[in-house]
Amino acid sequence: MDNISRSHSEHTLRMGQLAPTASKREKLRARVRDFSRERDEGRAHDKAREKAKLRARRFDTIGHLGPEAIVAFVDEEMEGKAAHRVRVHLVHCEECREEVRSQRGASQWVQQCSGSDDIRAPRDLLAKLAKIATTCSREENQAGERAEQSSPRGAYGTEQDIFDKLEMIMRAIKHNQRSS
Repeated sequence: MDNISRSHSEHTLRMGQLAPTASKREKLRARVRDFSRERDEGRAHDKAREKAKLRARRFDTIGHLGPEAIVAFVDEEMEGKAAHRVRVHLVHCEECREEVRSQRGASQWVQQCSGSDDIRAPRDLLAKLAKIATTCSREENQAGERAEQSSPRGAYGTEQDIFDKLEMIMRAIKHNQRSS
């Protein structure tokens, strides 16, 4: 029995040495409180961030960007407000960000190739574009003749329309030559 009580006393003594003192307990409690507060503040920060994201998504009215919008954005052909709306959309839309990255990569590759490589628009595409230009000009000439016949003032502005379409076709050809 004497051995049992002595081993119990030794065990109690060892446990007493391992048990934290009052100051250690208070320090531990303070650390736990600090950790809990930091965790709660982090949650509050995360909630605020999520709330802001949801609010921004609600006001993101442009939806996904189409291919034309992506090309115009990458080529910096958009006006200021439209470009700003696209930037706001890109903050929230990973899919459109990836499309813009891809388009930028293609654009940079074409710029690096420049005229040194034999990059040209396919002949069938050029033929189709030329056919569109002649078809449009014939149709506009016919429409202009009808307008001249039906209107005492004649068909003002038809030449400008043709020039606008030709300019559009030339820009398309140049763009295709740059991007092909």
